[in-house]
Amino acid sequence: MKATVSAASDNGTGKPTLFILTNMLSPYRMPLYEGLSKSFNLTLVVGKAETNRPEWGNLSSGLDKHGIKLLEAKGRSIRLAPDKFVHVNPGYLSLLFSLRPDAVISLEMGFRSMCALTYSRFLNKPLWIWSGGTPLSEKHTSRLKRMTRAIFAKSKARWVSYGALASEYLNSIGVKSDRIAQIQNSVDERLFSPTGKRFDYAGARPVLLVVGQLIDRKGIQQLFESASRVSQRGYSFSLKLVGSGHRRQALEAVVAELGLTNVEFLGGVSPEVMPSYYRGADVLVFPTLEDIWGLVVNEAMLCGLPVVSSCYAGCVSELLNPQDVFDPLDAEKFDEAMIRAIGGQASAPDLSRLWGMRKVVEVIRSDVMSQLTVGAKG
Repeated sequence: MKATVSAASDNGTGKPTLFILTNMLSPYRMPLYEGLSKSFNLTLVVGKAETNRPEWGNLSSGLDKHGIKLLEAKGRSIRLAPDKFVHVNPGYLSLLFSLRPDAVISLEMGFRSMCALTYSRFLNKPLWIWSGGTPLSEKHTSRLKRMTRAIFAKSKARWVSYGALASEYLNSIGVKSDRIAQIQNSVDERLFSPTGKRFDYAGARPVLLVVGQLIDRKGIQQLFESASRVSQRGYSFSLKLVGSGHRRQALEAVVAELGLTNVEFLGGVSPEVMPSYYRGADVLVFPTLEDIWGLVVNEAMLCGLPVVSSCYAGCVSELLNPQDVFDPLDAEKFDEAMIRAIGGQASAPDLSRLWGMRKVVEVIRSDVMSQLTVGAKG
């Protein structure tokens, strides 16, 4: 294996050098990086941080103890909307060609991955593109994006997909299944567990917890409308919302307009504190209109919290029972799901459906190592 490692990047460890290109550090991927750092000299290359995640704090402080390097690619992050960014960082290309890692994983099919693909082609280095897009999330992609995706699909790149729906989408654009390392999008199970401190919610029981950004695609408007209808039918409950976002003021106005008195906005919460909020609730309601996975479902399940979720979350076919899945755009089905949640009829979490982070790390590690071995023999 040592023969595959470039002398400039080996640092005397004998481990191959792996670069992961991403737009920013996120807390749920930190255990993955820690796991991969045991087999690779790992460098994370990021762009400018997005400003809509203040609760994530400074995640770079814990990288050194795992021997993980952090580099920032020069460029710009352009804010197109309050919750939408475009990252144009040509610095990815210069860092790749100057430092020459043995393998590269690049997230999503945009400018960043085009830089990685260029490096891969010129220096014949293995590349994985990490893709979470589903048939739903990619349904209305622009012509330019479809053309770009076709280029990636026809390349020699391999793929990491989180979930069956993500693999289904890749198949639909021409990526063969034998080029895909399919995982689940996972969280740090060491942080989330049923035991520990429980947040003490005020107000009526049961507590229906909603976790996510306060933006349009999270389905909060539809949730409030359903809550209003269900309340008018005589059901008593509390809605607690954890998360921040530019739509908060508008959503507070919706609450007032509907006359809801059982809703509380709790703001953003740090990842370290979040488990107590799950433990203190009675059920998680996830009303998203579009999520390529939905990690809050993983977190709630690990904390022992039952979940009812929108059918538009990529995780539901793998993690939840059909009776706990609803269409938030169908008022009748949404109300039925709310009544099931209020009545304590949501299924208990089936943790056997969840992948642990160790399994995720091993699938990626094994696929990268196998390609490096093939390259060495070639």
